[in-house]
Parts: sequence; C-alpha cells; structure tokens
Amino acid sequence: WSYTTAANWELPTILDGYRSNFNASFRASDGYIDNRNFVKTVSFDDAEDLNLSYEIGDVDENWTVTFFARNLFEVRPTLFQELKLVGGGMLSSSDGAEVGPDGFKSYGVSFQVNFK
Repeated sequence: WSYTTAANWELPTILDGYRSNFNASFRASDGYIDNRNFVKTVSFDDAEDLNLSYEIGDVDENWTVTFFARNLFEVRPTLFQELKLVGGGMLSSSDGAEVGPDGFKSYGVSFQVNFK
C-alpha cells in the first residue's frame, strides 16, 4: 500500500506586485520490491517521506525563485550484491531495477524567468 497527500498554499506577501506559494507533500508506504520479476534485488522498507518548497515571484509570473527540500526523511533502498554500476552513477541489476542520486535528500534554489 501507499498513501500520498499534498497541499499548496498561496501566501500573502508584504510587498505589492508579488505572490508566494508554499507546497508540502507527504508519502507513506509499505515495504516493497522494485523489480518486475519479483526477485529481491532492490527493496524498500516501510517508509515515510516529506518534500517542501517555497516560491516567490511577481504577480505576472515573469520570474520566480523557489527554495526546496526533497526526500527529507531520506528513504533509501536496500541494494543487494548482484547490482552493478552503470553509466551516470546509476545502480542497476540485470532485470532493469535502477536507483539514482535523485532518490536521496536534496536542498536547493531554482530561478525561473519567463519571456513573453
């Protein structure tokens, strides 16, 4: 089983002409095996995860700055010996299960400009 919920709040700003949003998503899941052949190559234990972001920009959406934190509880798979490294630092098995760096905790800032 898996349960996912998300919420997006538009927040007031003290500056005229600006808007801001706060977004949070939460996921909880039972343990599972990430494999089409049901061979225990890559498995995940019971887990919870949280993603957060805060965005501010002008009301015309010409630009935005987003601060984000992903995979805060750092849900990590259990990798077994038969896995091998493939291009791009991905872990892979012969049956196609892959785990990459996007599956780990990350923080950052994103800037977007829209040309109209």
